[in-house]
Amino acid sequence: MKKILLLLPVILILNACTYEKAELPVPNLTCVTDTVKHLAPVVIADDSFSPQHLEILAGDTVKWNYTTGSEAHTSTCDGTGGTTLPSGGTTWDSGVLTVGGTYKTAINIPGTYNYICTIHGAAMSGTIVVKPRCQ
Repeated sequence: MKKILLLLPVILILNACTYEKAELPVPNLTCVTDTVKHLAPVVIADDSFSPQHLEILAGDTVKWNYTTGSEAHTSTCDGTGGTTLPSGGTTWDSGVLTVGGTYKTAINIPGTYNYICTIHGAAMSGTIVVKPRCQ
């Protein structure tokens, strides 16, 4: 009986600690805490975007740089022609770019954006995954 009475305070303390931990808020693991807005470069060459798959945070800017090649290209995401964007997502169209041309846009709505060169269609495509920023 004496051993049980000695263990009772320990059990109560451990139980209280467990209860307190359960009351702590659970962090939002789907967003990223970063207050700096970044510029993410994508290189355009004949028939490719590099990187083809890019991950950024909401509010970051993507800049396409057409560095080498001989053909005209675009970077387009408007929800048509094989492009997809999340509901309410940011749309863009660079217009026709030639070597030395650049285009940039800030993407503010989280989600997955599939974009293409409208001249070359799905054969020249890329994906941008935009993660939400924690508030």
